[in-house]
Amino acid sequence: MRSAAPFGWRRSAPAEAADRPSARSPGSLSKPAALKAELPIARTRATTLVKNACPIEVDTPLAHILMTDYGGAFGLYGFVHSRTLRLASIKLKLKQKEFSSSAQKVILQTGIFDPNRAETLEPGFVHGLDAGFYVSSVFQNMTDIETGLAYVEATVTWNNNTETVLTLCSARVERIESEKDISFDLAEDIIGIAMTTYNPNPNLFARQIESIKNQSHSKWFCLISDDGSDVSHLNYILRTVEGDKRFEVRKNQLKLGLYRNFERALAGLPSWCRYVTFCDQDDIWKSNKLSQQLIELSSQNAECVYSDMEIVSTDGTMLSGSFWVYRKRPFGSLSGLLLANEVTGMTMLFNRTLVELALPFPATPNLTYHDHWVALLAESYASLRYISAPLVQYIQHGGNHTGALTPPERARDVLRRGLRRLSKIVSMPFAKIKDPMANRAKLSEAVFWTALETCRLRVIAFHIFARQRNGQARKPVQKLIKVSKNFDIKEILTASICWRDRYRRAYVVEIVMGRVLKSIIASYVVFRKLQLK
Repeated sequence: MRSAAPFGWRRSAPAEAADRPSARSPGSLSKPAALKAELPIARTRATTLVKNACPIEVDTPLAHILMTDYGGAFGLYGFVHSRTLRLASIKLKLKQKEFSSSAQKVILQTGIFDPNRAETLEPGFVHGLDAGFYVSSVFQNMTDIETGLAYVEATVTWNNNTETVLTLCSARVERIESEKDISFDLAEDIIGIAMTTYNPNPNLFARQIESIKNQSHSKWFCLISDDGSDVSHLNYILRTVEGDKRFEVRKNQLKLGLYRNFERALAGLPSWCRYVTFCDQDDIWKSNKLSQQLIELSSQNAECVYSDMEIVSTDGTMLSGSFWVYRKRPFGSLSGLLLANEVTGMTMLFNRTLVELALPFPATPNLTYHDHWVALLAESYASLRYISAPLVQYIQHGGNHTGALTPPERARDVLRRGLRRLSKIVSMPFAKIKDPMANRAKLSEAVFWTALETCRLRVIAFHIFARQRNGQARKPVQKLIKVSKNFDIKEILTASICWRDRYRRAYVVEIVMGRVLKSIIASYVVFRKLQLK
């Protein structure tokens, strides 16, 4: 999550802006003329709430919404510049011209610590520290809303039971249409390959494409979603797949990153693809990958399978015959999988029905991976199965998002670091403060684990709960909600999690220490308020 400078003064709002107050953004936002009349900005001093104005500051003044056949995900971080007001609930609408789409599955997370935006009223005391919030939702797919500019209207209910209607942010809608051309016998088991690219290494990309072409199961369709590669790389991609009608390349002007680009690719696959797999731009599939996974998917009565993988260098040298060098499986339960992913996208194959549940990918703070999201959905239905045979080769190079041969940090080292953070915060009320910004820096260091990462996990858990078929949540999903609510140590220890994985142990220690740290910071704020009285 980006940090922002402390909020300062702004000019008063023009009189005509009073009818529709708007959330502020840290920087200026240039809006098209057609939207100016609908998006007035109410500006006021940061900590003052005036009539028909709103003290909300948002991190994303122009949101990008991928509208799929199953709706469009929307997520936004904001901060309430008020001493007393806090969000109690929020309703959202996506508006474009005379059309609007209501948000479903609105998840509001409040109480997020944000020392960078909180107001410093006197040395050592940060007021409004817990005024951050994150909202994640899904807008219904409405065909009248087209690719282009729109805005998000929010109806906010405050903790004093008053209500404000405001324009939360502008939005750029990008409609994702699925491929319609039929060039296959639909009686076949056609596999859709969702591949993403961004300035790929030419040699590695050519090897990846060749390994797809060499699959013993030849009934596949590969949609390549390019995330804004430069002209030379894009031309190379086009030349490499030229002449094979099973490849389709889509050039996207706006770079959205790995997570959203995989969503683009998945949403663009034809509905007649009965099975789907993810594909990176620089790895190698063994020739029996698809055929073996089809067999396993059918025989195990599962919705998703994933396999082991070999680790190789860029020149093809074998580094490890298995991915499980420092990581250990199994994960034990759905909660264990949430706390540490062990499913890699290129090793997966899943049914089309899972695609319909997964889209749109939920909006979360911090970084979430596409394979983690789909794997969690599959496991929530007890439909995730493992194939011990390595069916792909994972190429290790400097551009990898995740590395396989780097040992995870030990839990005891994480604990020591967490205790050092705790000691800094505990000493704050008693230390002589020469620089009011010193405490802000100490608090900023703790924010990731005290608020943002736990918020991300909680948002994912609620989206999993919301996407259960027929509204029936299995016991593991119910337990997931309990674990993610407060990350209470008792709930974690009774969640049937497998603790063999060193990464998972360290991650949980970090989460639990963050929870303790948040409690201490909250106590510190209470302590300073009492001192002021």
